[in-house]
Amino acid sequence: MNMLDTKLLNSFIELANQLFEIEHKLAKISGTERLNRNLRRMKQALENAGIRTHDPLGEEWSETRTDCEASISGASVDNLKIVEVIKPILRWEENGVQQIIQRGVVIVGEKQE
Repeated sequence: MNMLDTKLLNSFIELANQLFEIEHKLAKISGTERLNRNLRRMKQALENAGIRTHDPLGEEWSETRTDCEASISGASVDNLKIVEVIKPILRWEENGVQQIIQRGVVIVGEKQE
């Protein structure tokens, strides 16, 4: 990967992170349906460029998971799930092959049954 490719990829990563943050902030506000359409279009443009965003909120957590960096909330270290996502998992897809370009940054806590 040359310098231009690296700069472009870093710009895409920053754009994906900002879109993720905006999307989560708008979810807490009513009357934003019209903005969601624009967000979907921007996310589609990133996907067309090969960037895939994954929000792991609610997924089970295991120490063997390599696609996220986690902070544990609470006293328990067993039966954990992802309770908050600070940064999404980003993957680059090219010719049907995916690789992680950003590990998710998450907070994990005990599952509430």
